[in-house]
Amino acid sequence: MLQLFSTDWQIQPTRCRPIGQADSVEIEPFVRSHDKIVHRAVLRQQGISAYRVRRAIESKDVFRVGRHRVAVNGCNPQLLRAVQLGGQLTCVSAALYRELWTKDDGRLHVAVSPAFSGQSADGETPTPLLHWGRGLAPTHVTDTIVSVINMLSHIALCQPPELAVAIFDSALNKGVIARQELIQLSRAAGGRMQRVVDLCTAGADSGIETLIRVRLGWRGIAMRIQVSIDGHPADGLIGEWLVIQADGYGPHSGSPQRSKDLKQDARLLLQGYTVLRFSYAQILYEWEYVEEEILAAMAQRLHLRPRR
Repeated sequence: MLQLFSTDWQIQPTRCRPIGQADSVEIEPFVRSHDKIVHRAVLRQQGISAYRVRRAIESKDVFRVGRHRVAVNGCNPQLLRAVQLGGQLTCVSAALYRELWTKDDGRLHVAVSPAFSGQSADGETPTPLLHWGRGLAPTHVTDTIVSVINMLSHIALCQPPELAVAIFDSALNKGVIARQELIQLSRAAGGRMQRVVDLCTAGADSGIETLIRVRLGWRGIAMRIQVSIDGHPADGLIGEWLVIQADGYGPHSGSPQRSKDLKQDARLLLQGYTVLRFSYAQILYEWEYVEEEILAAMAQRLHLRPRR
């Protein structure tokens, strides 16, 4: 039997509604507007009776998900699977769902309670990764995805430090969480959470820029990000003359953005800057090459003087 999170927070009884008010809430549009999957208790709170839910299932407006939820076609497959396993979407899976920058590891990350004894994932490939425990913020049995706070706390514990920082930077950049709130949370959590937050900045335009900044920082090399040169932003600047550009949009070499980037590189070269541009794949999978190129340029003091 599927067992969801322990119900430390009891679902409150539904309030009485005036006659006719409940009928104004249509089930299918309501479910579609709430991540396309809803706990039946939430429907009850909207005044939707069990009878109306059964009728909606029979007419195929919605379909059952386990004992406690209904969903509509088009529901995110990872969100649906997390609920089927008896948990909530979290970590990088939740970051992807919230459209934050992340490196997808191909696994489903599911938050489950310490008392979890839900559906087995034996034989499933790749095996879902279960995150035990509640996280920093309280959870509720009706949730299908963890809060932003719990998502970030799981990321800090699960992911390599530089990837965690990149996702945190993306959350700051998109306004998903405020920096001051993140600082306060890190002080409360301590440990890896605090170490990740200490390396964060809201200025990064993409996670790729963050990866370069953090990895170089570990070598004692300071790279400023999104520096304005001649009225145009450069992804990174080491010293005063070494510009680092990162193709953060993937292998679309024929895109208008690519042409714009190359024009900017040419303009910088004519002004005496040394420009090193690296692809998304190089930064993610060929870091040794990227690092060697940057170190070679610095060995020639190209970060300290203009090109001649």
